Amino acid sequence: MTDGNSVSRHPAIVRVEERLKNQGQTLERLEQLIKDENAETRLELETHYVRSEIFEPVRLVVYGLVGMTLMGVLTAVIALVLRG
Repeated sequence: MTDGNSVSRHPAIVRVEERLKNQGQTLERLEQLIKDENAETRLELETHYVRSEIFEPVRLVVYGLVGMTLMGVLTAVIALVLRG
């Protein structure tokens, strides 16, 4: 169905094309939103959380102190059992 230089299209095809165009715009907005959220999350991680290599000495000290405390408690319990 042609009239001159233009081709008339079926209305259903026109609607589908319009929906696809709208979905494409929606996807572009969602991609931008995800990029923005990613940037915000990365900034938050860099400013509010401690990196593993910085935390390692603290972890070793705390684990050592907890280990010594538990060893003392366990030794006291064993001493009570052996004396009793």
